[in-house]
Amino acid sequence: MNINVIPQETTILVVDDTPTNLQVLFELLNHEGYRVASAKDGAAALARVESFIPDLILLDIMMPEMDGLEACCQLKANPATQDIPIIFMTALSDTIDKVQGLALGAVDYITKPIQHEEVLARVQVHLQLHHVTQMLEQLMAGIAHDVHGPINFIHSNVGHMDGYVQGLIEMLRLYQREYPEPSPAIVAKAKELQLDNIVGDAATVISSMHSDTERIKQSVLSLSQFSMLNKTQP
Repeated sequence: MNINVIPQETTILVVDDTPTNLQVLFELLNHEGYRVASAKDGAAALARVESFIPDLILLDIMMPEMDGLEACCQLKANPATQDIPIIFMTALSDTIDKVQGLALGAVDYITKPIQHEEVLARVQVHLQLHHVTQMLEQLMAGIAHDVHGPINFIHSNVGHMDGYVQGLIEMLRLYQREYPEPSPAIVAKAKELQLDNIVGDAATVISSMHSDTERIKQSVLSLSQFSMLNKTQP
């Protein structure tokens, strides 16, 4: 697994009410091989994501009609768009807006005036993080799916095995009572198998199998919950 690889045809949605900023960011990101879409305000951005899901959104905070904070809030409330990494663009002095944006679910912010190196660095980092997170979720879901069936089968049958083993032990004890003088061959085999130790350990082994499979079941559940975490929490 190469965690440094960003998928080809990565699309970035740039949302800004200043045409100059849109043009600068379009040229910068397009030159780096990204597909770039644009929107002039928050409402336009919400309309754009109805037709396609970008891999990342660069979202200006201060915009008319609908600002970036409200747009971010609606994006994070929508299950179809809540996982998209959002990087806010804001003036250097707007500390309150930065804090609000991060609290709403944005992953980072870029300060204005825009520095090309900063934009590219933050975009690449968060695209890689998002890609790795998606791969981990898929991996965890796959492991949970593959292990779920077998471990449930084993766990559900441990109880049956306990009953079978206890029945065999009772039958053995009954034979020992009814035939207190076994043949030399039976005595030798019982000694070879360490039969008394097997009988004594059987209950402990079954109990351990039950508790161990229960722990594995809980681990599988945790993996499944981890893989679904971003989809169940806005």
